[in-house]
Amino acid sequence: MLNGFRVLHGGVTFSAADSAFAFACNSHGRQSVGLSATMDYMEAGQLGDVITVEAREESLKHKIGVYQLRVTNQHGTLLAMFKGTAYRTSHEILPAL
Repeated sequence: MLNGFRVLHGGVTFSAADSAFAFACNSHGRQSVGLSATMDYMEAGQLGDVITVEAREESLKHKIGVYQLRVTNQHGTLLAMFKGTAYRTSHEILPAL
């Protein structure tokens, strides 16, 4: 998923971080939805890179959760940082049957 400059497309990086954000903010058993998300790009991913996204919960309140995510490559190079704020609904997430 390279862009016209033959580096990892920023939308792919954002989508990977957004998916990890969704897993993190929904991990408490209540349906959460994104209120806002921002991403800062530090380095371009290259062809053949294996990217890893790590999420850290910065704050969890009754209705709001805030998360910081780091996107790195296989060498530990920081490619991007993502910040997401989630609204925590009152709907419980049912376990898969």
